Amino acid sequence: MDRAQLAARLKSTLACNVGPYVTCSIVFAANRQLAKMACKAGKSSGERCGDGCMVWRPEDLPAPLLALKLSDIPGVGGNMERRLIRSGICTAEDLYRLLPKHMRKLWNNVTGERLLDALHGYDVQAP
Repeated sequence: MDRAQLAARLKSTLACNVGPYVTCSIVFAANRQLAKMACKAGKSSGERCGDGCMVWRPEDLPAPLLALKLSDIPGVGGNMERRLIRSGICTAEDLYRLLPKHMRKLWNNVTGERLLDALHGYDVQAP
């Protein structure tokens, strides 16, 4: 069973057991962080996530990720976005290409490194 079939089956099961008024988005990505971004990107672009399925395969990355705005990345709020721009990091691609130590310095803690690892597809669990 491929991902699209699995998503359709899950959505069908939800509709049968809960009803047609509760819907869901089903996203496949390497980790939770990428899944959140994929879902948001799908909804804003009108792609298949609108009908409930978005897939970011490892071999397709980082292209869809690099098309995002900094503010579309969970963990980059308004203040952090301003800090990044002041440091010359204006795009998701700029952020993606940073070194882990630079990310730690920008965030003033290990959270920056964890975010970078997540953007690169590692499954990072915060303690």
